[in-house]
Amino acid sequence: MCTIFRAKLSICSYRLELHLRSYKRKIELIHIHLSNTFYLLDMFYLENRFGLEIETVRRYLDIILQGRCEQFTFSSTEMSYSTIFNCHDINQFLHYWINCDEKMFVQMNLQLDDSVEIDEDAVKDGLITVQPKQLEEADEVLCLYLKMKNPNNEQCDLCYLRIFDNHLARFYSWKSDETSIKSEVLELLEKKKHLELENADSETSETRKQEIAEEIEQLILLAFEKNENYYVFEV
Repeated sequence: MCTIFRAKLSICSYRLELHLRSYKRKIELIHIHLSNTFYLLDMFYLENRFGLEIETVRRYLDIILQGRCEQFTFSSTEMSYSTIFNCHDINQFLHYWINCDEKMFVQMNLQLDDSVEIDEDAVKDGLITVQPKQLEEADEVLCLYLKMKNPNNEQCDLCYLRIFDNHLARFYSWKSDETSIKSEVLELLEKKKHLELENADSETSETRKQEIAEEIEQLILLAFEKNENYYVFEV
């Protein structure tokens, strides 16, 4: 490997440079792009093999993810068969994502395995979502909008998951407009859920439970009024 590549890699990490110095395979070409928003790394081997061994990938990710990146994409590859992401995994990830204290990313594309069955109920389990009455694109099979729950996260307060018929899952987050119908309806549904949890508390008095029932009814009516028949949601 020529000196210029080692110099570029040493910008990322001295450990990484030492690792590559000891790497036994012969590398024909390595392309690295570094910026304050994303990292791009491509490696090509002389034996016409593209990609990295799993342990090497993990080393790179360990270094890259110590910083901040806006977009991260894996394509045309797999870590192992054990890493197939299913709808339950997507659900767990969405729970983590919307509750995270920091902005994790703006966009992430995830190519699901063809064997994964798109189960809407499994994806939505335990989440507050709104869905468009009509999907925006013909090849979409699922679109969910969710609200970020951390009030200190000023950079992003809304996110969506879109899954296409080619099994591409796209996660995207942004700062919504204050008058956004999606944002207002999701906020009302969130308040409704908090009231339902309070109502289920054994220490809540009967008087308060009656008040909660009235408040929930008002929130539902307001949600339908704000929605103006644009989105589908569960009450």
